[in-house]
Amino acid sequence: MSSAMMVIVIVYTLFFFLSLTFGHDFDQSLGRVLPANLESLQFGDAFNQSLAPMTLPSGLKRLQLGLGFSQDLAEVTWPSLEKLGFGDFFEPSFQGVVFPKTLRTLLLGSTFVSEVSNETFPSSLESLSFGEHFDESLQGVTWPENLQSLSLGNTFNQALHGELLPKNLQSPTGLGWRMHCF
Repeated sequence: MSSAMMVIVIVYTLFFFLSLTFGHDFDQSLGRVLPANLESLQFGDAFNQSLAPMTLPSGLKRLQLGLGFSQDLAEVTWPSLEKLGFGDFFEPSFQGVVFPKTLRTLLLGSTFVSEVSNETFPSSLESLSFGEHFDESLQGVTWPENLQSLSLGNTFNQALHGELLPKNLQSPTGLGWRMHCF
């Protein structure tokens, strides 16, 4: 097959991807090469590139960042994500981050220990899972009205008062770490 024919086949194939998963060692910036109709994107454990210069497809619904991802998110322009997951070593704060208004599930990695007091999560959020080692105050958090599931880590040891928890929480108290799978 000629190289020109091969390029056409690769480009043609890229237009029909709905889901794309990168391997464990992938750690390259993607710029603007992601297919426009991509709905699900998952990065491997080594990925730790800024998302800010990337153009994430507008139809992207699910994004799972790898184990080693730990980049600042303040400059990221989010598409209409419904599910966003972070790897175990994600540590930056959410200060200045504007989450998509369509976000329903947010999964934070096991070593996420950034302060979330005074954080406002999107009103569409239904499920929020903090990692195993999360032990920060929830004082001042503005909980989304639709939040039904809240999972806190095994090491969570902060005072909880009824007024601090989401009013519509359906899971028992949401306490205790849950394995989060994409």
